[in-house]
This record gives sequence, C-alpha cells and structure tokens, in this order.
Amino acid sequence: MLSSWGVEFDPIDVQADPVARKEMERLGIPRPPGVALGDRVVHGAELPESVYEERAHPELVSGGDVARYGALVRARLSGWFQGAGADEYTRTVQTYYGPQAADALLERTTWHAGQHLRQLYVLAERLGVTPPAPLPMDALAGLPLPDALW
Repeated sequence: MLSSWGVEFDPIDVQADPVARKEMERLGIPRPPGVALGDRVVHGAELPESVYEERAHPELVSGGDVARYGALVRARLSGWFQGAGADEYTRTVQTYYGPQAADALLERTTWHAGQHLRQLYVLAERLGVTPPAPLPMDALAGLPLPDALW
C-alpha cells in the first residue's frame, strides 16, 4: 500500500532489530503490523493462534509484491463468496479464542481489517504521506471499532 502511494521503504524485521523496534514505539505503534495471511480460514475449519506468529512469505519483498499477493487473496475470496452455500456461514470454525460461527468470524475479520486501515492512515499522516483517497468513513460506519487506535 505504501509503495502505491509513492513511499519508498525497506522491510525491517522489528522483532530482530531492537533499534527499529524502539523507533516504531517512538512513533506510537505498540506492536508490529500484522501480515496478511490470506483466506486459509475460509478454506479450512480452524484459526489457531500460531497463524499470527508466521513470517511473511520470502517473496513478499516490495510493495508491488504485497499488492499482487493482496489481489490474489481478494480474487480467491471473491470466488469463494460466489460459490459459498448458506451452510458455509453457519458452520463452526475452531479459533484460538474458542469455537466461532463462520459468519461472526467473517464480521470480526472485517472490522478488524477496518481498524488496521485506520491505523495505516494515521501512520501515513505521521510520516507526512498523503494517501490518494480519504479514509472511507462510510465503509467503516456501523462497525464495532474501538475508540483507541492502538
């Protein structure tokens, strides 16, 4: 996303670089941003906590790489939604925080992504970057987003 806004950057493993971690904290970001893991829950039946400990695929190096990966995930999800029967939304998904109805998990995932989008806009502002479009507040309306950004 940042690359599409013309922001050049090098990926940094803030877990392995204490100086980078301190800089991130100085900017008011308490945790490293999450890595998109795709649509595995949609095609599987569980969401273990270990999923969030995985590293990004080694081929995801540039902003363009991440954008292409995101486009593939969006296409796969779109295909899944087109072919999903009603039973897909009522099944139970085993998550690290207990069994969840698939429709509730999809809703939670949606507002969680919305929260991260808000964070990205704030981070861009702090870096002096103007996004190509304003934050789509109408798309976030009605989502149970927390008041706090971090």
